[in-house]
Amino acid sequence: MIATRRGAAPSSGAARSQPSDVDRRWSAVRTGLAIGAGLFLIPVSARWLAEIEWVRYSDNATTQSLFPHSTALVVFLAGVSALVRLVAPRIAFTRREILTCYVCMCIGSHYGGHDMLQILYSSIGFVINQATPENGYAELVHPHLKAWSVPSAGPGLRAFFEGQSTLWAPGNWDCWRAPVLAWGAFTVVLGLVMLAGANLLRRQWDNERLTYPIAQVPLWLTVGDGRSMLSLHFLVGTAIGILPLLFNTIKHFKPIWPALSVGVTYSAPLDGVWAAAGSFPTTWHPFAFGLAYLIPTDLLFSCWFFYLLTCLEQVVFYAMGYRVWTGFPYSDQQATGAHLGLALLVLYNARRHIRFVVREVVRPNHTRGTEALGYRASVVILAAGCLFLLWWLRQMGFSWLTGAIWLALFMAVLLAVTRLRAEYGLPTNELFQKGPEYIMTGAAGSRSYTRGEQVGMAMMNWLTRTHRQFPMQVQVDMLEVGKRGGIPPVLMGRVMIAATLVGIAAAKWALLDVSMRTGIATAKVHGPAMWAFGPEPWNKLVSWINSPTDPSTGQTLGFASGAAFCAVLYKLRVAITWWPLHPGGYVMSRAFGLQRLWVPLFLTWCFKACVVRYGGHTVYVRYKPFFLGLVAGEYCSAIVRTLIDIRWQIYFPAESGIGGL
Repeated sequence: MIATRRGAAPSSGAARSQPSDVDRRWSAVRTGLAIGAGLFLIPVSARWLAEIEWVRYSDNATTQSLFPHSTALVVFLAGVSALVRLVAPRIAFTRREILTCYVCMCIGSHYGGHDMLQILYSSIGFVINQATPENGYAELVHPHLKAWSVPSAGPGLRAFFEGQSTLWAPGNWDCWRAPVLAWGAFTVVLGLVMLAGANLLRRQWDNERLTYPIAQVPLWLTVGDGRSMLSLHFLVGTAIGILPLLFNTIKHFKPIWPALSVGVTYSAPLDGVWAAAGSFPTTWHPFAFGLAYLIPTDLLFSCWFFYLLTCLEQVVFYAMGYRVWTGFPYSDQQATGAHLGLALLVLYNARRHIRFVVREVVRPNHTRGTEALGYRASVVILAAGCLFLLWWLRQMGFSWLTGAIWLALFMAVLLAVTRLRAEYGLPTNELFQKGPEYIMTGAAGSRSYTRGEQVGMAMMNWLTRTHRQFPMQVQVDMLEVGKRGGIPPVLMGRVMIAATLVGIAAAKWALLDVSMRTGIATAKVHGPAMWAFGPEPWNKLVSWINSPTDPSTGQTLGFASGAAFCAVLYKLRVAITWWPLHPGGYVMSRAFGLQRLWVPLFLTWCFKACVVRYGGHTVYVRYKPFFLGLVAGEYCSAIVRTLIDIRWQIYFPAESGIGGL
């Protein structure tokens, strides 16, 4: 009897816990509403991003690893759902539906962000519209451009720069039809290739127990369907996070009101040999402290330590007479080579998983229905997509061999920065202008490449300018959000693909229409379209043509030594349990994002190290809501500020927002 009862009780309890048919139907309704709402909000966010990043340049929402608008959406939906639950609990969004909207917003909105299609449209429009006898674009560049890859001269191109029109005005779309469709197809393939890569790596990185710090924020905010945000520590952190933007917004209307300067500022360089270290940037954004608290302690230490060590290295060698910025000790080359070394380490550690993937492709046994995409489909997408990308590079002017080298280097850097996002989760990470063309022209010299290949490198500059917001970096975080947030894997894959397609289309519409209404060459536009995004690749190209460089043994050794030192740091961490230096900190030692954040990283490390050492994990968890409140407070207040700015056309000064990273 006792055995029978003990055996029967769990089954009856399990039966009671099973959802009824009615519950399942309502769950399906909520899921459909969440997906529909998330996809609907993608064009809205694309238009919003075009206004605040492209035009005003006041709040760079997508230069940060955690998007402010997506975070604010989670807070908003949790609050609305709590109210709806009082009157109609069956249709109130639960944690899963809130996170589904979050995934749609993150996947779809970043294509129109600061580091993606904004750069592309600026550059392909600039090279045609701004060609003058002085810059030589018409003679040096235009003969090597594919007609379908750039806009044609006409009313649409003029409106893009001068404004006072719309995308739908007669003749405007005709100028942009070919490049929009061609680059749209390329971006879709690129997004799918990265999704396939992220999907194949997810299980391996779970086995390595990566922490995904960025994914922790929406997951924590939705605990208990948002009830976690009622914590006192969280509310105090939120109040503190709101203060800087609140004070700065009031000051815009009442100049006598005190301001709270939290943005990036640069101190004057020191005198003498210390000038080689450059100016030290500081920032006090509350969200930077909040996100830094989620980073593992040893990684925090490595970040600020290697930044200061690199500055000291510059000073020492400057004092020794090495005063050519791009010369010895080749600090930038070392950091770039370290990215390549990190990519090789990632592949080396995944060697057994790669064999597992091959077995699953041949005969799926363990992954059927448990991944966002099946392994067989992922491998097919990855292989076919890479062949398409290689063909595209050939159309841009690359030879097959040069294109293969460029693509291999691009994939290596992509893998490295994606791993850094999953393991570090820094508030931002920027490998500025250190992509494949930097490595190829640095090692082999620009003289080694034909004019067509050089033009191809300039055309692809929009992908390699910052390496800060690739789709794959967002995708790995979203896969973690889906897994831990209870979103079924197959549904997750479909949602991510749908959000990719909608996001690319919405970004193209928003950027072109806003540009044609405002004019990127007018005084209303404060963004970098005319002074950075547009001219950078073509001026670099002209310098390669007019002042060709030869192969550099020093730069080649710099790349190689960076990769080798990264491997040494990895071996030391494996062999010595107390070794404090993480290879990722060295990899990012020359990243602009790290340089701007070293103060929050250092101060947060000091606090967190004391908390973990003397209070343990329990005290760390106790303070976590406070730091997440700093993030939510500043992000939500920033969104409200931008909506006020757009609605009443105020044009708040950039320094009063959350830009600068």
